[in-house]
Amino acid sequence: TDAKRFVSDVVGFSEFNHETLNGMIKPHINKLLADVLMKKIETDKVPLQLLSVKTDAVGTETREALNNYIGGYGLEITGFTVDNISLPS
Repeated sequence: TDAKRFVSDVVGFSEFNHETLNGMIKPHINKLLADVLMKKIETDKVPLQLLSVKTDAVGTETREALNNYIGGYGLEITGFTVDNISLPS
């Protein structure tokens, strides 16, 4: 972990606030969550209609992927919950 890198890369912005951090991390969360869902469907062969019962596994795998992304900044996500996976009707 490298807290100095975090301060330099993120807090180093002249107008750092929670919106700046949110804007930097949210797109990565969305992408990593999509990657985990696709892995469940394609590699793990979970049928689309059964994804809603796999929220714990999706949350755990997404948290692990996020920690791989942000770990270099000296941060760790200790919990990530997926409450619901809804399919369009």
